[in-house]
Amino acid sequence: MPDIVLVEGELTGEGTFSGNIEVDATDTTNPGTPSNPVGNNIGDFAGVIGGPGGNAVAGGTFVENFTEELDNEIEYGVFVLDLCDASSADPVCVNAFQP
Repeated sequence: MPDIVLVEGELTGEGTFSGNIEVDATDTTNPGTPSNPVGNNIGDFAGVIGGPGGNAVAGGTFVENFTEELDNEIEYGVFVLDLCDASSADPVCVNAFQP
């Protein structure tokens, strides 16, 4: 399956955000990647920044027709992310700070 990217969206003063999703145009090795995915809007994302000091993010995604190998495919997803800093022991954060 091709990789997808969250395209820069809009962040409001209330801490909500939204934007479009596209197929990663640099991901040409995965089967089903469209031959010219640039600008091909395949879905949307939205969410909110919250918690003390804005240290958490939660949101959802909706994508459809993202591969040429399937017909009428639809996928929904959710994400919840904590803020990583240099003292974080979470493997996600440790990997993010590796050079």
